[in-house]
Amino acid sequence: MAFGFRALIFLAAPFSVCLALARLTMPPGNAARRQDCRNGVTSTGYLTTAMTNPLQFLQEVRAEASKVTWPSRKETMITTVLVLFMVLLASLFFVVVDWALRLAVTGLLSLGH
Repeated sequence: MAFGFRALIFLAAPFSVCLALARLTMPPGNAARRQDCRNGVTSTGYLTTAMTNPLQFLQEVRAEASKVTWPSRKETMITTVLVLFMVLLASLFFVVVDWALRLAVTGLLSLGH
């Protein structure tokens, strides 16, 4: 529910966006700090102004993506196999539960005949 509330704040108004960004970027101990939305800089130094240059945005996205530690091919394969195994295991569990419930309901309904 908190995520939905934060999403609504971002859509409400520019002042709300500025305030929400300050709250999300501040360390937990600095909740009492306020920001100055007139110049777009929070009291902690984070910029909150809207970006107007799409090329700069794409360059920053590329720079941030290069900082990500991507998993190796082996790690990806192991994770994929584990996910598929867990999906199969969950599927079998629900098949067994469905079968047991079907037998129970059929047995209960046959008692009335």
